[in-house]
Amino acid sequence: KHGSGSVRKSLADFEARLDPRIFFRVNASDVVNLDSVDRITSTAGGQLIAHFADGLEIPFSPERSRIFEQEHGV
Repeated sequence: KHGSGSVRKSLADFEARLDPRIFFRVNASDVVNLDSVDRITSTAGGQLIAHFADGLEIPFSPERSRIFEQEHGV
């Protein structure tokens, strides 16, 4: 299930505590659990999009798209 909430810590604080083999920050607002991603597609411009089984789509920032491709060989 996807959700959001209000917390006093920054997303970077939480990201630092997560296993980078499982979690990936895709843009300024979102960290995704890669095990929950159904598939990743690429736009004509090279931007990646994470697709989830429930229909949710989360776009990667251009910079994070490049980093993901380098780290994961996409």
